[in-house]
Amino acid sequence: MIFKLAKNKRSLLAIGFIFLSTVLINFSHHRWQQEDKIIEWDIKSYYAYLPATFIYQDLSLDFIHDESGKFKDLIWPIETPLKKKPSLLPWDVHLVCPFFGMAHVYAKASDYEADGYSMPYRFALVFSALFYVLVGLLFLRKTLNHFFDEGVTSLVLLAVGIGTNLFYYTTYEAAMPHAFNFSLISIFVYFTLQFYQNPSYGKIGFLGLLAGTDHAYSTNKYFSTPIFLALECIFPLFFQVKNNLVPAPV
Repeated sequence: MIFKLAKNKRSLLAIGFIFLSTVLINFSHHRWQQEDKIIEWDIKSYYAYLPATFIYQDLSLDFIHDESGKFKDLIWPIETPLKKKPSLLPWDVHLVCPFFGMAHVYAKASDYEADGYSMPYRFALVFSALFYVLVGLLFLRKTLNHFFDEGVTSLVLLAVGIGTNLFYYTTYEAAMPHAFNFSLISIFVYFTLQFYQNPSYGKIGFLGLLAGTDHAYSTNKYFSTPIFLALECIFPLFFQVKNNLVPAPV
């Protein structure tokens, strides 16, 4: 009975294996304990919106001139005629915001500096990415189960979760937008299939919200837009809309 249950849920076991692997690797190198890691490269620019908004209430970024100089290498502002601002748009700060809030509460209750850049905030960034990858894998599983058995679904999940750059972007570069984009696209694909099965204004509105959100968070707008256009326009060419989606006859 247990074996039969496990066989029917192999794809969930595959997701569990991927998630556990990423957690173990993250805890093996503890990058969040290094002050010059996690909040680095492009992340410095989009992440700056969170502490600037919720801690310093200063989107002009005047707080970076702190006497301690600790923000000198943490924020890359650009000068405008009126004020400074982060050099990139806030890609995924809305998705990270709940984790930032939890980190801020913890930092204030502990001995860490509640400045938006201490260890709890770096830790929260890493595990926000893991959370959204887990969500993305669960929705990818739901989509694959429309067409394939548990065995094929499990293999595809393992190939995507461990055999692609997604694995790197949930371990060594977890704060980059890739993990968040993966989650949004996985949800978008699933609800695209749901829409063609049972169209409604609510579903198309939700799809538009997902597409716009991912486009806003994408590092490459010219790449993300064709993806969503393809998902909406090309899928119907390959599938018939019946009670269940099935491959269209050749």
